Amino acid sequence: MADYTARVARITGQPIVLPQAAPLPYPRARDRHLPLPEVRARLLDLTDFQRCNLTQLIAERNSIMGRGYWPATRRLDYEFRFGHRLARCHAWLADQDALDADDAALLEHIAPLRAVKAATRPLAWWAATWASDEFARYFSAAAALPDAAAQAPVRAFATLAAPARQFDDPPDGVALDDIESALQTLRSAPYGGGWVRAAGQMTATLEAAAEALEAVNLQRLCPQALPNPKARIFETVFYQVYAGRLQPYLAALHREGAAQHNAVAPLLAAAPAEAPAAFERYAQRALSTAPGSLWADLADARQRHTLAWQRLLRGCGLMPDGSRPG
Repeated sequence: MADYTARVARITGQPIVLPQAAPLPYPRARDRHLPLPEVRARLLDLTDFQRCNLTQLIAERNSIMGRGYWPATRRLDYEFRFGHRLARCHAWLADQDALDADDAALLEHIAPLRAVKAATRPLAWWAATWASDEFARYFSAAAALPDAAAQAPVRAFATLAAPARQFDDPPDGVALDDIESALQTLRSAPYGGGWVRAAGQMTATLEAAAEALEAVNLQRLCPQALPNPKARIFETVFYQVYAGRLQPYLAALHREGAAQHNAVAPLLAAAPAEAPAAFERYAQRALSTAPGSLWADLADARQRHTLAWQRLLRGCGLMPDGSRPG
């Protein structure tokens, strides 16, 4: 990108000073945090939960490890197991022809608990995904620019999106090993932050080059709208530097950016309604294709840059189809 703008500046005689791109950091941990509700049951209630196969699960949650050291993925697994077993217990009780006083009291206790747990599952999933350290690492603003062969980890995102499709009817736990492996993939390959940086720099590069090309006086460069030695220099820069070197990288950014956008779309759709404002702003800028997003800005810059080159090459009779300005 730097070499290309330097060459365009030299052949156009227009100074190009690329603006210092403002970093787009992933929201800080405290700006991603959403608290998970805690359900406190009386000790006497725990014996009732034996009939729901929940006593051991509750004991694990109340252990020293469960209270303070469980990773977010383990909490997600717990919430799915709890929800599954609670729903199964509720269905079993509701299917009885007659209930004694204890079972009737348990059934009455389960109904509101199911509602609380249904609201907790998306929050536990949020903590294990968008609020996690792995996502922060993947979207780090300090990530290196990706090379042209780098690929977005779409399979990892698909694995992480899977539990979100099961919030309403949770299975007895999640594929914990697969989820942790997917998160490790994000931690070790921070393509997202690199793509954000590269998209911003590429947009600035294309905009600056287009502005310099648009300033070229075609009457002076090609007074008869025919190729000449100076016009041939422009042609060389276009084909050898832009088409030969920069455009393949731009194409890779477009291809993998589209793959990444498609892969994270289900995860964005599953984000809780109360997702923090800082995250919503980041997602709108870095992860959407809406006007004002990095994707939209890059597309606009690419279009402007293409039109600038078409104007110049056509004006000098250098378009491949031999067309000249009318």
